[in-house]
Amino acid sequence: MVGLSSSQRLQAFLKLIRWPNLLMMALSLWLIRYSFFQPLEIPVVLSDGQFALLVLSTLLIGAAGYVVNDLYDLENDRINKPERMTIGPVFSEDEAWRAFGFLFLAGGLIGLYLGWITGKWGYGSINLITGFWLYLYASDFKGRPLLGNLLISFLSAGVLTYPLFFDVLPRMPLAANDPGRIALLVFTGYFCFAFVLSLLREWVKDLEDVDGDEKLGLRTMPIAWGRQFTSILAAVLALALAASFGFIAWNAWPENRTSGLYILFLLAIPCFLIGLRLFGKREQLEYRRMSDALKAVMALAILSIPIFTYSSL
Repeated sequence: MVGLSSSQRLQAFLKLIRWPNLLMMALSLWLIRYSFFQPLEIPVVLSDGQFALLVLSTLLIGAAGYVVNDLYDLENDRINKPERMTIGPVFSEDEAWRAFGFLFLAGGLIGLYLGWITGKWGYGSINLITGFWLYLYASDFKGRPLLGNLLISFLSAGVLTYPLFFDVLPRMPLAANDPGRIALLVFTGYFCFAFVLSLLREWVKDLEDVDGDEKLGLRTMPIAWGRQFTSILAAVLALALAASFGFIAWNAWPENRTSGLYILFLLAIPCFLIGLRLFGKREQLEYRRMSDALKAVMALAILSIPIFTYSSL
C-alpha cells in the first residue's frame, strides 16, 4: 500500500509472521534448555551460542509457515478475517512469496549447519523438512478433513522435541543413570499433550471458519462430517484432556502441591469448561473465544516447565 511508513510496514510484517506465536515458540525452547536441562544438570551437546542458532532457525521456519499459510488463505481470510489481512492491503503477493523463500532457506541452512556441528545431518534437516511440510499443509492438506489437522498439530507440538534431537539424542546410547533419560521421558509426555491441545484448537478453528471454508469448497471436518459431530468430538477430546490433567494433578498433590494446584486450576478446569461449551452449536465469536482460551492453555502448559522443575527440586 502506497504511503505506509517503514515502521507501519514493519508492524504489518510482525503481524504477518504472528510474532506472539513466535515469541512463545522461542520461550518454549529457552525454558526447556535453561529451566529444565540446566537445573537438572542434563549434559547437552550445543553451546549456548549454537542453541541460540537453533532457536533462530526454528523461528525462521515458523515465520515462513505463517507467511505461506496466509498466501494460500487469501480468499478464506477475505471472508472470515478481513480485518487481520496484511497480504494485499500492505504487502503484494510477490513480496510475500519472496519473504517466504528467504525465511525458509535461512532457517533450513542454519539447521543444516547445526546438523554438521553435531555430526547428525538427519537432525540438522528437521527444520528444512518441517518447512516443506508446512508448505504442503498450506497448499493442500489444510483443506482435507482430519489429515490437515493431524499434520499441523504434529508439526506444532514437534517444536518441543528439538532440544532432545540436538542436545540429548546425539549422545545416544545413554547410560542407565544418564539424566538425559528423564528429559526423553518428560518431553515425550509434553509432546503428546501439546499435540492433543493443538488438535483440539484446530477443530475449534475449523468450526469458527466453517462458513468461509464452505464457500471456498474446502473439506474441513465440520464440512465433511458435520458441525455437530465435530463439536461433540472436540468436546469429548477437551473433557479427556481435562481428566488427564486432573489425574496428573491428583498424583502430584501429596509431594508437589504447587504443581498439582497449577495443573488443576490453570490446565484441567479450563479444558473442562471449554469441553462443556463445545456441546451444542455456537456462534462464530464464541468459537473464536474458545480458540483464544485454548491458546492461553497451551501457553500455560509451556510455562509449567520451570514450575515443575523448581518445585520438584
